[in-house]
Amino acid sequence: MKNIKILFSKIFRLYIFQNKYSSVKEHDKQNWKIDYYKDYQNLKKDAKKKLTETRYIFNHPFVKMMDFLKIHKNIRYMAVDMGSGDGWMAARLSKYFSKIIAIEPSKFAIKIAKKRYSKYKNIKWINAFAEDCIGKLKFTKPTLFVTGHVLSHLTNRQVLDICKILNSNNIPKNSIFSFSELYTKDKTLNKFMDTSRSIDWWKKILSNWEINFHGPKVTNSKYEKRYKGFRGLKLI
Repeated sequence: MKNIKILFSKIFRLYIFQNKYSSVKEHDKQNWKIDYYKDYQNLKKDAKKKLTETRYIFNHPFVKMMDFLKIHKNIRYMAVDMGSGDGWMAARLSKYFSKIIAIEPSKFAIKIAKKRYSKYKNIKWINAFAEDCIGKLKFTKPTLFVTGHVLSHLTNRQVLDICKILNSNNIPKNSIFSFSELYTKDKTLNKFMDTSRSIDWWKKILSNWEINFHGPKVTNSKYEKRYKGFRGLKLI
């Protein structure tokens, strides 16, 4: 029974979820248009509460962005938010960096983000998938890359495409990343629409980076020991 559930989960991920959202056009048709709208309406009702929440998440144990920025004070030129959603992370980072590149495949989410954060003039919003546009950008100085539970939703092929670019000469040495993504200490786990890839998997495909897996455990099940949050420094 357990094997049947795992098989069904993989089929659902590959054929119903990821293939369906394989283009920006298809991605933008889906229900998160409704989610982003609800989030925007809630923001207008209680902007102060939303600000408090984003401040908390910004330095949540999964992210620890404030701690990270204190360590890497010399990197303040550019930050790239992969899967920027409604734009809160890009907005929070904008006061620390000269330029922000916010990449999001949902056109509606970008519309909301532009409206919500119109005063943040150093943010460039790009409607695309990260693997399709990062390689086309020019990076002249060490850069920060961030994600928030984005890569965990993607296929291995998509993540490999992104990491191939991060490993390339296009990304300057001493660049950094802070990924609020799922991982495991042993074998890779698949559950519903999430993939928790192993530490060895990440180390292998991000071979040019020194990675610190700092995240706390997010599941208590003895069968699913998953963690979330890791950082990297580009050595080559």
